[in-house]
Amino acid sequence: MYFGWINLFNLIIIGIMLIPNVIYAVRNKNAMNKCTNRLMNLLEQVGRYGCIVFMLLPIGMESFGFGSILAFLIYLFSVPLFLCIYLMLWRSEFSEPTTGTEMALSIIPVLIFLLCGITMSHYLLIAAAIILAISHPYVTWQNAK
Repeated sequence: MYFGWINLFNLIIIGIMLIPNVIYAVRNKNAMNKCTNRLMNLLEQVGRYGCIVFMLLPIGMESFGFGSILAFLIYLFSVPLFLCIYLMLWRSEFSEPTTGTEMALSIIPVLIFLLCGITMSHYLLIAAAIILAISHPYVTWQNAK
């Protein structure tokens, strides 16, 4: 299966992941970033926006697609599973926030981005997801203190 110059399935994935984040931002307008490590804050933003761009556009590759049927099946079944877990965790976070839930919410998007990058052999997406994997949980942990 191959996509055109923009991956609409990944656009839907990103949209689903952003909905609870927007709700959180609206509910917590005065929330401050407690992480004082400028490098980690910068890496988090680079990783986050890199993942979003590389999920949507085939930058650094000819076109979006899967190298095998197995890669497609892994993508097809794993990504929705991770998205469901992510949304259930957000539901829990909205009703009773915990550090554990916040940490899980920082890790699951990384897993989704890594999974998409690996199954589509999109090496720039994988690199951005690794940057996010290093920085996002760190920043989240600092903010959970």
